[in-house]
Amino acid sequence: MTMNKKVFLSGTVFLLGFFVTPILVQGMTTNITPQEAKQKASEKFCTGISTYYDKLTKKMSERSANFTAKKAERANRWQERIKLNATRLTDIRKNADAALANSLNNLKAKATTDAQKAAIEAFSKAEQEAVAKKRSAVDGARTTFLAGMQKSITENKAETEAVTATFKNSIASAFKTAESSCAGGTDSAAAMSTFRASVKTAQQQMASDRRTKSKLSTAVDPLIQARKATMEKARTEFRGTMESALQTLKAAFPDGTVTITINL
Repeated sequence: MTMNKKVFLSGTVFLLGFFVTPILVQGMTTNITPQEAKQKASEKFCTGISTYYDKLTKKMSERSANFTAKKAERANRWQERIKLNATRLTDIRKNADAALANSLNNLKAKATTDAQKAAIEAFSKAEQEAVAKKRSAVDGARTTFLAGMQKSITENKAETEAVTATFKNSIASAFKTAESSCAGGTDSAAAMSTFRASVKTAQQQMASDRRTKSKLSTAVDPLIQARKATMEKARTEFRGTMESALQTLKAAFPDGTVTITINL
C-alpha cells in the first residue's frame, strides 16, 4: 500500500480514536484523574454524539477528497510520462531512419558495379523488414503493458474504495445504533461502550481487508516481465538479421567502403 493510502486510512482511524477518548470532556477542569475524565466523557456521550458525528463525517470527506485529488494528480503525471516517452521514441526512430538513409545514399554514390548496387538494395530491403518487425513487436508489448497497467490500477482503486466504503458504513451504523440507544434511554456509559466495541470491530475488519486486498505490485510485476521478454526477443531477432545483412553488404565492398552502423 502506498504512503498516501496509509496516511488516509490511518488518519481516519486517528479521528475515530480521538472520538473514543472524546472532546466531550471539554470545559472540565484539568486537575482530574484519567478515570474521572473517562467517567465524565461517558456521561456526556449521548449529548455530544450528533455534533461530533457531523464533524467527523466532514473531516473524513475532506480527507477522502484530498486523497482522491492526489491520486488523480499522480494519474495525470503518469499519462504525461507515457506521452513524453512516446514522443521520444518517435524522435529516436526518425533520427535513426534519417541517419541510415543518409549512409545508404553515400554508399550508393560509391557503388561502381551492378553487384554492389544490388547488394545495397538487398540490404535496404532486409533492414526495412527487420525494423518493421522489431517496431511492431515493441509497440505491441508497450500497448499490452499499458493496457494491463490501467486495468490493474482500476481494479486496485475499486478494491481500495470498497474497503473504505465498508469502513465508513460500519462507523455510520455504529453511530446510528448509539443515537438510537441514547434516544431510547440507554445509559450513556453503556451506549459509549457498545459504540467503542463497534468502532474497534470496524477497525479490525478494515485492517484485515487491507491485508487481503490485492497489491498493485503483484499485478504489475508480471506485466513488466512479459514486456521485457517480448522486447528482448525482438531485439535479439533484429540483431541477428541485421548483422547477417551487414556482413553480406560489406562482402560486396571489400575495400572497406561500408561504414554503416546499425542501432541494434
